[in-house]
Amino acid sequence: MQQYRIMLVIIVSLVLFALVWSYCQTRGGKAAHWYDAFGKLLLVLTFLVYPNVTMKTFDAFACHTLSDGISYLKVDYSIMCQGADIEAVATYKTFLILPLSVLLLFVLGFPAIVAVLLYRNRQLILHTNPHSSHAFDFITSDYRLERYWFEV
Repeated sequence: MQQYRIMLVIIVSLVLFALVWSYCQTRGGKAAHWYDAFGKLLLVLTFLVYPNVTMKTFDAFACHTLSDGISYLKVDYSIMCQGADIEAVATYKTFLILPLSVLLLFVLGFPAIVAVLLYRNRQLILHTNPHSSHAFDFITSDYRLERYWFEV
């Protein structure tokens, strides 16, 4: 249960930083360069953390049924998924709020946000000098316009 609290704190921190970063980008000025560099780092780190968070999120839904017919959470056998003890099952249903939140906000939300950002900035990505740098280089640098369907 502790690992999910830590993941929630990290995800909320990333979302809050993304909002602050987006706000500072609209303001321009000297601070924008620092935020741009930090934003690139944040994007790379988020892509590195994404597979592990996704795997841990789906682990929260995996239950194992024992020979007595009672199901327990595979990652923590002290949490009962199904059985005669109504309070224990209610604890599991309460526990599911966090993984469902992470699933919606991060596992599904992060790729959706990246797709929207790429779509909204497609003109910048398409018409930027190949030697210049922008926030989406991490994602787009291996692709060429004439062969956009695979990496070059």
